[in-house]
Amino acid sequence: MKFTRQYRKLKNVYLKVAVAACLFIIFVIPFATRFTTPEEVEAGSRMAAGTAGYTVVLNGTPIGCTEDADIARTALQSVRARLNDENGTTVYADTQLEVFADDNIRGKLLDEAELEKLMYDAVTSVAYVPENLAYTVRIDDYMVTVGSEAEVIELLEAAKNKMAGDDATAFQVELVDSTDNGLSHKTVNVATADITMNEAAKVLATIDGTDTVQVTEDTVFEDGVLYVGFKEKIEVIETLGNSASVMSVEEALDDITKEKAEKGTYEVQSGDCLSSIADKTGIALSELYELNEGLNEDSVIMPGDLITITVPTPELSVVVKEEVTYSEEYQADVVYVDNNSMYQGQQNVISQGTPGYREVIAVVSSKNNKEYDREIISQSIITESTPTVIERGTLIPPTFINPLSSMVETSGYGYRTHPVSGQAGSFHTGIDLYVPMGTAVKASCGGTVTLAGWNGGYGWCVDISHGNGLTTRYGHLSSIEVSVGQTVSQGQRIALSGASGNVTGPHLHFEVLLWGNSQNPYNYLNK
Repeated sequence: MKFTRQYRKLKNVYLKVAVAACLFIIFVIPFATRFTTPEEVEAGSRMAAGTAGYTVVLNGTPIGCTEDADIARTALQSVRARLNDENGTTVYADTQLEVFADDNIRGKLLDEAELEKLMYDAVTSVAYVPENLAYTVRIDDYMVTVGSEAEVIELLEAAKNKMAGDDATAFQVELVDSTDNGLSHKTVNVATADITMNEAAKVLATIDGTDTVQVTEDTVFEDGVLYVGFKEKIEVIETLGNSASVMSVEEALDDITKEKAEKGTYEVQSGDCLSSIADKTGIALSELYELNEGLNEDSVIMPGDLITITVPTPELSVVVKEEVTYSEEYQADVVYVDNNSMYQGQQNVISQGTPGYREVIAVVSSKNNKEYDREIISQSIITESTPTVIERGTLIPPTFINPLSSMVETSGYGYRTHPVSGQAGSFHTGIDLYVPMGTAVKASCGGTVTLAGWNGGYGWCVDISHGNGLTTRYGHLSSIEVSVGQTVSQGQRIALSGASGNVTGPHLHFEVLLWGNSQNPYNYLNK
């Protein structure tokens, strides 16, 4: 009896288990399968549970997760471009995009299209098109603002034609859409559909390093303008305008093409003096002194020195490259022959060359109608030029030391106003060194005395020959301690300083001559 009751209890348990199992098969298994559809199994790589990725937040609101931070940035740029296209102008929207790395993302990783769709809705809710749009033209770091995109074209066309003339009229300014970090702007291009890539243009490209062309006898060239463009980087940006900031096209054109004084440099050439530099550059001598600290009428300048000057420069510059054909005389390059018995710096013409005649095809580059480069790309010799042959020395010249223990210059080498006669523009053939009366004067270099006596305006004077045409001269002496024909060594005392001859006070006139022609002593001293 007891066994039967236990059997019944066990049977009831089994029955309940069986019923539960059936319910699980009927309800639970289909429910679980509903979350693992075939599509999601196929896209299993995009189901992330505890995987690494990035959480995207736009304007403080989480948008979703993605596997690459760049996807979020690209999606936002696409949204902005789409809104601009839909509205036909730049749409403004204050957006703050944040992307956070997360090593434990639980959820779906969105691709670019899915993220863009969600961002579009979020950006649209804060986007707007301003009513008072204007266009800022940025020329490098200089900016002007006009009222419309059409006025931008009108402004740049007017500047191009004004600064390049008729050569530029066949080339038109166009604006090219550009996007940088989600911000839309336009860049400027100058192009023409009428000019093909002719042979000169190809050679020009070769010069610029962008193409390769071989010029042969069969190459056909055609003169004409090859390129017109702006030297500066130009960007056009839509902005909010007002009556105070927006210029008329005429005002903006005057502003960007008006020449303004900017600092430049001038390299001193042989024979230059400060007054001649002022004349060449169109600058007042007083302004030249102001631009160059420490420069004054007593300053000594040397070939190769750089002098600060002012150069009139507009904000916008137009570059034109043009193929031209012309005939000209030309001179072959000088042929140099080394002479081991002459000093370096000495040279002698062996034979004088003769000019030739040639037809030239060149690419001429100009900026604001002023030529700055000429590149010959082809030439035909009609009459051959013969070169000039010059022999030049290879010997290292002797060293020269200061003729005085203390060197205080009172007048330099070159053009000056004569201190005695007052004559402007007289050429000073040496340097004047202040020294008290009766100071020892030393031979700057060893050699043979060729003059020891009175020498006109030099007063009491000593000349020493150092060979190969080099001579040093010491003038305005009070007494002489050597004689003609005497050999002296470098540093040997030869005289005492004084104030003889054509002078205003005691000093030493020191001069270096090469084959009788005066040289700048500073090119020899201590070298």
